[in-house]
Amino acid sequence: MYSLMIEFPSPKIISVKKLIEIVKTAKEQGKTSGLCVGSYDLLHPGHMTHFESAKKQCDILIVAVTADSFVKKRKGLNRPIIEEKPRAYAVSQLISVDYVIISPYERATELILELKPSYYIKGSDYINKKTPGITAERQAIKKVHGEMKYTFNEKLSTSSIIKKIKHDQQKPILLIGSGMAAVGKSSILKEVAKKYSFIYIDKDALNESYLRDIQNGKLTDKDAPSNFYKEHIKYQTYHAMLSLAAINLLTGKNVILDGYFSNKFQLNFMKNELKSLSKKYHIIRVYFTCSKAVLFNRMNKRNLPRDIDKIKTFESYYQKHTKNSLIKYDIIQNTEGNIETNADSLYHDIIKRISEES
Repeated sequence: MYSLMIEFPSPKIISVKKLIEIVKTAKEQGKTSGLCVGSYDLLHPGHMTHFESAKKQCDILIVAVTADSFVKKRKGLNRPIIEEKPRAYAVSQLISVDYVIISPYERATELILELKPSYYIKGSDYINKKTPGITAERQAIKKVHGEMKYTFNEKLSTSSIIKKIKHDQQKPILLIGSGMAAVGKSSILKEVAKKYSFIYIDKDALNESYLRDIQNGKLTDKDAPSNFYKEHIKYQTYHAMLSLAAINLLTGKNVILDGYFSNKFQLNFMKNELKSLSKKYHIIRVYFTCSKAVLFNRMNKRNLPRDIDKIKTFESYYQKHTKNSLIKYDIIQNTEGNIETNADSLYHDIIKRISEES
């Protein structure tokens, strides 16, 4: 995201609280208000003509610029290009726009219910859409006794402009997650995958596919791995993970590998199986950790057979893995605390790391 360390004052940029009063007063005076909501990243002619058409349909045009955190959540790691304050300032400089706010809400429905505008205005491409989002927005404007309005201008999007600029050459991300048993990495990695559009590949899930009985499909050797598993299946699982990663990276998708990657796997398997992609993607290695007390309690609480030996020799197990692992990774992620908070923290560290690489 492009950051500018200066302020962008404009009398048109106001608070939600002040805007509520303006809309209320306008209604009392018989005037109409229209609301447009969007990220408006890289302001372009498509936005401008949309606002011009919207202004013709109301007395007061309000534009709500979506906050950075919500744009990231919806559109991915590299958005927005421009931070929320300069985006709001750019919109405020348009003659057609009367007021601008940086929306504190993830969804337009909440803002509609609070502002109670006369009209909620979208582009004509939304007329026949029936997605949960636009359906909820239609219901919200109806609830506050307002109407849906549409503009009919040629469609142009920031996403298409960015795609054209980059020529689809953006480097995808390979996020390799590693950590001790019961540390809580999988919960955080799954949350990152869900919120930020990563393909999630789990070692344990692949292990299970190899360990199922051919005849009845039941799991074998899961809690007490045999020598066959240790010497053969374990290696096959890592090869499968990397092969799946390669396929997805080649199609431009971000990938998470969830497993334990020792030096041997990192230095040999990673180099050999993904060598052809080495200049085309970002590799971020993350090690998940927590205090000895927390890890010991988590291990005892989940009470799995495969943890028995680790619990018996816990002190040496913890020291060995901590000492060997902390110097090999790009990011060290503490797993104590709220899963969603940890996922967001990791996400921001990934962005920072990629920015440093660039």
